[in-house]
Amino acid sequence: MEPRGDTPEGNPKKTPKIVKIGLNWRSIARNKGEKTHSENNEVEVFEEFSIDSNNWLFEKNQNSEIIIHDDGVIEVTVLQKGSTPGIKSQIPIPLKKGDYILTAVAHADAESTFFPWAMDSSKVRLTPTVHIPTQEEPVSVPFRLDREGEIIVGILCHRQELGDKCYISSLHISQVNNSSKQISKGRFHALTYLDFIPHQNTVLEESSNGTIVRSKPISTPGTYAIVPVKPSSEMTLYTKVSVVYPSVAFLYVADAKTGREIIRRNVIFESQEDSPSGEPTELFSSFTLPRETEQIRVGILFSTVTEPEAHVMTIHNFEISQYHNLNDIVSEAYVLNLVEDNKKFDICERQASRFGLEITRWIAEDGRMGKNNLDWIRYMEQPWSEIDEKLGRKAIDKPGAWGYLLTMKAIFEDAIAKKHKSIAVFDDDFIFSKSFDHSFSRLLEVLEESWDIIYLGASQWLWDDVSFSNQPYYSPDENTNGSFAVIYRNTVFQEILDKIEEMSAPFDAGALRKTVMGEFSDSSFVAHPNLVIANVEKTGIRESRDQIEFSKRFGWDLSNFPAWFTKWNLEPTIMLESEHEPNLNSPQFVTAVTTIDRKEYLEQFIHSWNKSRDKSANQMLIVADDGSTDGTLEWLCDELEIEDYKLVVIRNDSLGIARQTNSIIDYISNLHFRPDAIFMCNDDIRFLKKGWDNSYSRAMSKSGYDHLVYFNPNWKEPSHSEESPRFSELQSSCTARDAMGCFYTLTPSLIERLGFFDEDSFPVRGHSHVDYTLRACRLEANDTQYLYDISGSNELIGMMMRDGYKRTHRTLSVWERKISTSDESLANRESVLLTEGRTFIPRGW
Repeated sequence: MEPRGDTPEGNPKKTPKIVKIGLNWRSIARNKGEKTHSENNEVEVFEEFSIDSNNWLFEKNQNSEIIIHDDGVIEVTVLQKGSTPGIKSQIPIPLKKGDYILTAVAHADAESTFFPWAMDSSKVRLTPTVHIPTQEEPVSVPFRLDREGEIIVGILCHRQELGDKCYISSLHISQVNNSSKQISKGRFHALTYLDFIPHQNTVLEESSNGTIVRSKPISTPGTYAIVPVKPSSEMTLYTKVSVVYPSVAFLYVADAKTGREIIRRNVIFESQEDSPSGEPTELFSSFTLPRETEQIRVGILFSTVTEPEAHVMTIHNFEISQYHNLNDIVSEAYVLNLVEDNKKFDICERQASRFGLEITRWIAEDGRMGKNNLDWIRYMEQPWSEIDEKLGRKAIDKPGAWGYLLTMKAIFEDAIAKKHKSIAVFDDDFIFSKSFDHSFSRLLEVLEESWDIIYLGASQWLWDDVSFSNQPYYSPDENTNGSFAVIYRNTVFQEILDKIEEMSAPFDAGALRKTVMGEFSDSSFVAHPNLVIANVEKTGIRESRDQIEFSKRFGWDLSNFPAWFTKWNLEPTIMLESEHEPNLNSPQFVTAVTTIDRKEYLEQFIHSWNKSRDKSANQMLIVADDGSTDGTLEWLCDELEIEDYKLVVIRNDSLGIARQTNSIIDYISNLHFRPDAIFMCNDDIRFLKKGWDNSYSRAMSKSGYDHLVYFNPNWKEPSHSEESPRFSELQSSCTARDAMGCFYTLTPSLIERLGFFDEDSFPVRGHSHVDYTLRACRLEANDTQYLYDISGSNELIGMMMRDGYKRTHRTLSVWERKISTSDESLANRESVLLTEGRTFIPRGW
């Protein structure tokens, strides 16, 4: 075959190029025997890395032919129908955690066939589908690595014919910087370098990654912006900041006129010693404005806890928006749910309650049953329509899709009858993003009143015609599928209803698509990034699929969504119960610990526990994990070496400390034996000496107090120092109202009388352990005024100290913040705590 293009004689041969990321590409060059451009063989940093085609850095994927021309262009010819043949890199490419863009400069002789592609070491596709055009131009696809690893890149094809060709001039990988630029609009403000004001001894510098803040360590320097606000309103906030070690910074919000601070200085941005430029920390928060506040100062200031020569941080993103609750926008939020799937709806309600949303369960029509199924069978037997001919099959080829159409018809009829101004419709497998409050508020402020249909999430199968901007949305196109989370204004109700009644295509590809691509094309939007996704691994409305694979294809960033959502359950999930034969003649001790995303803390906890526990006693260790994503559960279930004890691992669904503790209490309540002592712990406890377990067990037995509560004076100032008249080896340093919850004891008989933590009165976090201790004292398991611990407890047990302490607080929604930290909710909690006679609380599930 003749080469494509002329290469002047004597010129060096041209080869494809890949943009090099940091040091990683240099190792590839060495492995392939290539030399760097440095004459003395020292490593240099280059903008591009040349790939010598003689080294065969690329190889064919499946049945294809590869020809490398003299001008460096790679020609790929397809030699098979079906599957995804093409070309791929022969050597895995190591990359650090981060966001990247893969760009191919190429063209193909067949439209909508070839596409750039990347896959990680777990063989998970990372990139969405964007096709290479028939005229040469760059085609870029984004991908993200959640951890450092290796990838394979290439050009693959689908829907191909034998002999289809693609010509690849170059491939490039570039890392995306930490800063994304949004446009301020309405009461949404995306703050930039020009908005920030230096505070005290501070200099600001603009960079491609954001605003660099350099301050002298005098008082609390930093930066803030002045933002106009609506008095008495709720505000949401998002910021992404990198703080250089050893500095610590905090979020600052104050009335611009009076200077009175609106939030406490407890929203902290810490730094890491092993990161010289600072690791980015993302934060979503919210606050309520006083009724007299019309302008605020909002920013980030440095704390006085450290005094380096200079404080340095980079503010990558800083957004603030007036809050919008979905229920304030729509008249009703419907959730489609089959009659037998009530447990799925219960999980939907659990999600909605986190954001303070009210949802309506709408019993879905089942296309597999009765008249619905007969009607679908008759449809399948009808002659093919134009749509069917185009698809090569009947468009509504599953009875579930037929039932879905009938359900949507009933919902729009209901909305019209109720004269709703707008509605939201969800499938029962929807998943809200962790930052739904802020992202939805931002979207509403930017769109203002210009919308008729908003996809809160979508299944974007192809991305060829999608145009992105610095706005949080894009316009739907022919490849926008999915109706699992959509808002509709009443202007489209009848239009959609009329199109449904044609019963000619599935709802998302038929009635909905015709509407958004027709008269309402200028007022239909897809939230980007998606605010809601679908759990495609659940059975029900759609068939089970692989969540990670489809999320990459649809552009769903799973790190923005709750962990483990494909495994959510209404009850705690037992992940592991190891085998252990107990000696019934020895003491029975159970140690239980709660944790989330603090694997290093838990490793230290278990190490100190295993080293110090009484090896002659029967020991059980229960770990309740609230859905960690840092490898904690994998380490517990697959890597931890279990010695002569029983290990139980329970997973919860990020429901907070009360549910975590209750999952432990429930497990213990169902044991076939009765432990002599139960030790309830946080993962920041450290066991310092042998004998702690027997010391507490002995004190419980001698004093008759089943609920001894550890006190650490380094974390809390003692209010008194009193010895117990019951048993001289007990010491009180606080009242039950001031109890610490990091370590305390229980017995089976006390649990039977006391029950569980009160999840209803103390949701999210805070006070539930205090309530439990007060209730235990009412049962005379300790003393309300003098809460006892064993004397010398801090010689046996310690805690992680405040310096470098890693907090476990997850992002709170606006609703969760209000019910856990507002003055009204705190007063209500205090009233519940002090209610005399409260003792037994039943299980919350």
